[in-house]
Amino acid sequence: MREKVIVDNVHIAKREEPKSKQLQADAFSNLYMEKGLVRPLYSLESLLRMREENPIHGACIDAKVADIAGMGFYFAPEEEIAQPNQAQYQMLKEFTRRANDDMTFLELLRAFWDDYETLGWGIIEIVRYGDGTPAELYHVPGHTVRAHRDGIRFALHVDGTYRWFKRIGTEQHFDMETGEPVQHVSDEQAAGEVLVIRKYNSRSSFYGVPDYVTALGTIAGSQAVRDYNLEFFSGKTIPDTVLTLEGVDGVSDKVSAELKAFFSSSVKGQHHKLAILPLRGNTSSPVKANFQKITPDVKEASFRLYRHDNAIEICVAHRVPPYRIGWPIVGGLGGSTAGEMNEIYKRSVIEPGQEILEDRLNQQLFSLFHDRLDWKFELNEIDLDDDDKKLEYNVKGVASGLLSPNEARANIGYERYPEGDLFYMPSSFQRTGKDVVIKHDANNSDDD
Repeated sequence: MREKVIVDNVHIAKREEPKSKQLQADAFSNLYMEKGLVRPLYSLESLLRMREENPIHGACIDAKVADIAGMGFYFAPEEEIAQPNQAQYQMLKEFTRRANDDMTFLELLRAFWDDYETLGWGIIEIVRYGDGTPAELYHVPGHTVRAHRDGIRFALHVDGTYRWFKRIGTEQHFDMETGEPVQHVSDEQAAGEVLVIRKYNSRSSFYGVPDYVTALGTIAGSQAVRDYNLEFFSGKTIPDTVLTLEGVDGVSDKVSAELKAFFSSSVKGQHHKLAILPLRGNTSSPVKANFQKITPDVKEASFRLYRHDNAIEICVAHRVPPYRIGWPIVGGLGGSTAGEMNEIYKRSVIEPGQEILEDRLNQQLFSLFHDRLDWKFELNEIDLDDDDKKLEYNVKGVASGLLSPNEARANIGYERYPEGDLFYMPSSFQRTGKDVVIKHDANNSDDD
């Protein structure tokens, strides 16, 4: 009778217990009931961390921030003003040379809009002179602030300290430390003023919700794949190949150590671990060594497809074309839809975002300088047009008589020239079709 085969020396590596990645208790938890603060729909700290951990998600936010708030700005005269006040213009230009000692005005706009796209709202503190005109602007990190249920007050928490602010334009005074309304308070003790822009959503009148919340599960799935791979390669707890020895009674510790060192370091590197299963067989049987792969290749392929689909879904949630984050996608026939996607992106994401930012700054910030300004703040538009298509469009416009040469030159950035305002029509028009013969009725002749 054949001797029973026994596995007598299997070493199982001990895995490290996973640790929870949840945040600690909300720093505002005591104030939600006591001070009337409203809890956000989503953890702002978690949204911020998620933006830092997913490269596709972070790149989409960076692209929107750069395209909306990072292209520069200028002041244009109001349309109904024939001769705008130049003193006002110089005052506005001087104010926007810097926001404060640490940030330029453009840096402030980018930080402000970064919070808007990441957290669903952005906050700027406005510091005024004694006459009420703005002196300096400061970015307030959105994840450190909570809204009060009155819609006017906001509480900021940093390093165990609370500070209260009020919405810009609110006449009621509040104490900076307690948030309570007061009749008379010094400037040093008064709550500061903030300009708040939130991304509208129907579930909350206090906080905004970013566009990508529909893809939170997708982002979490991509992070789960990443964490699995990191655990696999760093933990080294799952062998991908098993070496079995048949026909031997056992393996000494010395031989086992040598085999592990050889296969772990000398052959494939430290991430390819070895599991040894000594098998007790018949002494008359020859010794056999077998390698068996136990980790299927399809898992990595599945992960790649899963992450690729997730990346596309994240871009869709942000409404950002993959081309804007440096990810070129070629169609099945080798074609590209970059032009069409960029145009949709510009019309549906960039232009509405810039309009919101321009209107809020003009209404709530720059209006503080004068009751009626002759100038309005405007953001530079992003240029996503293809140069070859633009040139072709203008050439055809001139050739068909729809555009003058000077209009076409202005569209592509060239200077005007004398007599360039004339329109030209092609001289090679030919008649097409057959001539129409009009027959006259003899009964209706003029001779009658």
